[in-house]
Amino acid sequence: MARERRSSRKSRQWPSVEEQLRDSRVVHGSALEQLIRDNQDFELLHPDEVNDGLPIPPWLRVHWRKQHPEEVPDASSPVASYPYPDVLDSVYEWMRIHQDLPRWYGEGQSTGNEPPEKPSGGRSRGSRGAA
Repeated sequence: MARERRSSRKSRQWPSVEEQLRDSRVVHGSALEQLIRDNQDFELLHPDEVNDGLPIPPWLRVHWRKQHPEEVPDASSPVASYPYPDVLDSVYEWMRIHQDLPRWYGEGQSTGNEPPEKPSGGRSRGSRGAA
């Protein structure tokens, strides 16, 4: 099966990294650029995905597949040709707007750029109430 994918891959063209960066309007040096460069393992994708018309770029599909290897529907499933969650295109738009990918790290990991936590309880200076 892997051979079929590789031979099909050669007959169909995945976009180059440069094309993907241009198509996503990526800022050079951004976290989004690195995420795209890190997710070029197109052998994880089905060859028919090259021209399937979904608004999800191949690098994001690869990233999703790496994070969710168990989420591959079997061929008889009605969703087999669209194995991605509907929200993924919204995630893509968010990434394009926020190319530094704030809070894109796993739980417990820190970027060092988080705002300080607000204290809980008490009133803020602008709150109304008995003085």
